[in-house]
Amino acid sequence: MLDINLMPWREAKREKHKKRFMAMLGIGLVISALTVAGSHFFLGSELSKQNARVDKVQVEIDKQNSLLSKLSELRKKREELQQKIRIVSELQNGRNRVTVMMNLLPEVVPAGVYMKSIQFQAQSVGITGVADSKARLSTFLKQLEESPYITGVTISTVQATEGVDNLPLNEFQVAFQLKSIAELQHLLTQEGDDAAR
Repeated sequence: MLDINLMPWREAKREKHKKRFMAMLGIGLVISALTVAGSHFFLGSELSKQNARVDKVQVEIDKQNSLLSKLSELRKKREELQQKIRIVSELQNGRNRVTVMMNLLPEVVPAGVYMKSIQFQAQSVGITGVADSKARLSTFLKQLEESPYITGVTISTVQATEGVDNLPLNEFQVAFQLKSIAELQHLLTQEGDDAAR
């Protein structure tokens, strides 16, 4: 007898293909879902790491900004201190000018020349006095001009007057400039070195 298959084989084959297709589709969907979930988890993890790094950097930026604000405050304080140091230095230099001048006068003022007043203004010095002769007055002016501490010697007036017991005197006014403190300190250092030798 003949074997006749009465079952619809095409239908069975179609059903088999359909089941295989559905299984493959299900596996594909599961793999896709796992891939999406894994990607989501991985990207979320990387994003949280990056956010942590950004937070760290922001904390460091905030620290640096606070240091910069402190730095500007320190600069202001430094400028204030430098200004105070300059003022103290100028006061001290002014005091040194008077000392230098008082040390210098005995060296340049000859006998017979007498001072009535000495006026200081910054580096300018004005002297009013009397001399018992014009020769002594000219010696005084010459010694002023030859002094290494003094520049710009000018005599503004010389007037013949009479002193006690009708002695003839020459009243005078002299002005000159003391050299700058840096020059004076350099000269004093040289003199100290020369004295040590």
